[in-house]
Amino acid sequence: MLNAFYIFYLRCVEGMRLPRDLLRHAVKNNYQRTALIDGDLTMTFGHLYDRGKRLANALLNSRLTK
Repeated sequence: MLNAFYIFYLRCVEGMRLPRDLLRHAVKNNYQRTALIDGDLTMTFGHLYDRGKRLANALLNSRLTK
């Protein structure tokens, strides 16, 4: 039997297929909210998303091979 939280979760992420979709959704709705806390370091969803995009682009541009 599905509990209420799980049903709510399914409705929130309906149509999202990949982890990037979940992150984009979180960024869209919580851009300035804290996403990560590690000791003294805190990052907002927006900052985390921007850094992830920069890392992905750097890896693509480096032309790494297997």
